[in-house]
Amino acid sequence: MANITAEFVGFDYMSASELEEIKRNIEFLLSTPAGTWPGDRNFGIDMQYIGMPGPIAQNQIALEITDKIDEYEPRVVVVSITSEHDEGQIKNVVRVGVNEDYEDDEENDDEVEEIDEE
Repeated sequence: MANITAEFVGFDYMSASELEEIKRNIEFLLSTPAGTWPGDRNFGIDMQYIGMPGPIAQNQIALEITDKIDEYEPRVVVVSITSEHDEGQIKNVVRVGVNEDYEDDEENDDEVEEIDEE
């Protein structure tokens, strides 16, 4: 199993419930091996990098984490991913921040364009 933790930065303006939801989503995503979630076999982190040489594994997991967070939790962006080596194991720390470009579809549903019929 991969050793991945997430740190959250810049979420001061969000409500506590929304921040907790984001944390839960990311922690679940990062702790789930890809292919094991029955509803979506793409969900989770691919473990194929385990056993690869350190630098290759670091690059592969960084790409995997970034892609999956972009896909499954668009309210955040990956700020950085650091890797630490400890007796042959790699510990990854993912820092995520607020995605300033994210637009909630529910907010846009309230805005209805009026069509001028003549």
